[in-house]
Amino acid sequence: MEIKCTTKDTIKLTECVPFQGNLKKRTAQDIAELKDSLLREGLLMPFAVWDHDDKKYLLDGHGRKEALVQLAVEDANLLNVDWPCIYIRADTEDDARKALLQITSSYGKITKTGVKQFTVSI
Repeated sequence: MEIKCTTKDTIKLTECVPFQGNLKKRTAQDIAELKDSLLREGLLMPFAVWDHDDKKYLLDGHGRKEALVQLAVEDANLLNVDWPCIYIRADTEDDARKALLQITSSYGKITKTGVKQFTVSI
């Protein structure tokens, strides 16, 4: 799988501790489509991580991680890859929650019309 983003920091999938809880719901179809996208397009966005109390909490990238873990059933080497990540500074869990909300763009909605206009050339 091609990695198409660059950062100075990396993380292994097994190090990522989930943080979002039930904030976002993904169906099996969502993960299947993400797996296909990762295989076709590669990894385009690094994971966003909060390093706190000797744990690496995944703020953004839960879907990508789930898709990659499922792909690792076929290719176990994916578990040994150093995946690009960025570290988010947060002093408290509440600060990390606020960061997650900002990262996940909870301040706007994607519309069908917007998607059609944005993807007209692809």
